[in-house]
Amino acid sequence: MDNGLYKVRFETPRGAGTGVVVLHDGHIWGGDSSMFYNGSYEVGAESFHAKIVTNVHTIAPHKPPIFGRDIVHITLTGTYLHDYVQVTGVAREVPDIPFKASLTRLGD
Repeated sequence: MDNGLYKVRFETPRGAGTGVVVLHDGHIWGGDSSMFYNGSYEVGAESFHAKIVTNVHTIAPHKPPIFGRDIVHITLTGTYLHDYVQVTGVAREVPDIPFKASLTRLGD
């Protein structure tokens, strides 16, 4: 899996969104219009595992957080093929809300 800039699409039953993330040597950083996220990731032959933490950078009353909280610790697992990653996950703070996301590489 290549380092680079990826677009991310994510959703829970509470809502959906898009953003960008940078994957670089096991570290992940990114954000969208109101949240930022950072954490770490590992890749196997075709597997992808990550742990990220979210937080608010701009309060957006028109766009509530998809977990109903500003700060969550999310564990993700899934697969990747070339420049595409598909994951599911759960937030430690709200384990009953399922999460899924896809990442598509945009460039270096």
